[in-house]
Order: sequence, then structure tokens, then C-alpha cells
Amino acid sequence: RGLFNLLMQHIMSAPSLLALALVVLLCQLQPISSIRPGLQGQSLKQPDHLQAMQWRLCDDQTRAITVSSVTLTPDPPVIGGPATFLVEGSISEGVAGGSVDIEVSFSGVQIYSQSEDLCAKTKCPVAPGPVAVTIVELLPPIAPPGDYGLRVTARGMAGEELMCLDVDFTLAPPS
Repeated sequence: RGLFNLLMQHIMSAPSLLALALVVLLCQLQPISSIRPGLQGQSLKQPDHLQAMQWRLCDDQTRAITVSSVTLTPDPPVIGGPATFLVEGSISEGVAGGSVDIEVSFSGVQIYSQSEDLCAKTKCPVAPGPVAVTIVELLPPIAPPGDYGLRVTARGMAGEELMCLDVDFTLAPPS
């Protein structure tokens, strides 16, 4: 409590110390090793080797879209550049429209999500047969290198899941 009271006095008299005080206070409450086990005493650095993109279905449920391939260009994607995901497969029933929900995680923690119109990603209405969905994202220049996860869920107009897949990839620093 003595440290906390002292910090609060400095915060009230010097607002510029607010950020430093909050960092110190958070470190007092929860050490780094409890936030992310195994990081204590280690510095964050880029991976020694860059892993190729891998994908898998979210679960073993049968959905209207059967995914046959997922490609990432470039692989690995580079910080500050575009990343293009192409999801190909087949659809068992016609779809008039819907959404594509994207969730991005970094080291297992969700950091971003968005929902876009399915018809902006593929031609609608989608007839039964082959289907391709393209997702292009410009990667922020401040993104740290490391392991990322992407969950892509396509939904019909009534909100039903048409497809769900998880993609793991490593983000590379610019050369």
C-alpha cells in the first residue's frame, strides 16, 4: 500500500508519470510469468524459423461448405504488407448471401475481429458446386512478428454456420 499511495501522489502532481505508474502498479499486481507462463527472464524476439501456414476445420461437424484447400500468399506474410487467404471447396446448397466473420489471435489471445458481407468475398448468389472465398488483409506495420491464428466462419443469411476453419501462420518482419 505504501508504494501505491506514493505512486498516486506522483500521478496527481505529475500527469506525465501516469503511464509509468500504471506499468509499475500492474507489475506489482500480476507478474509477467503469470500472464504468459515461461516468459519471465526472456526477451521477445522473432522466431528462429518461420513456419508454413497450416489450416484445419474448427471441428468435425458437417456444414454446407466443404473446404478442400487454403492458401496464403505470401507465406509467410510480411509485416506491413498484404496477406491473401484463398479458401476453396464446394457447397452443397445454394446461398443468397451472408457474412464472413474473421477473428485474429496473437499467441492465443484474440486481438482483432471483423464481419464482412459474404457477397463482397465471392459472387452471390452462390450456387451449389465449387466455391472460392478470397480474404485480403493489409497487415499493420506495427504488428509484432510471431505466431498468429485466424478463425474464419462463413454464415448464411439466417446466421447458420456454412463453414468454420482455423488457420495458423507466422508473421515475418520486413527484410
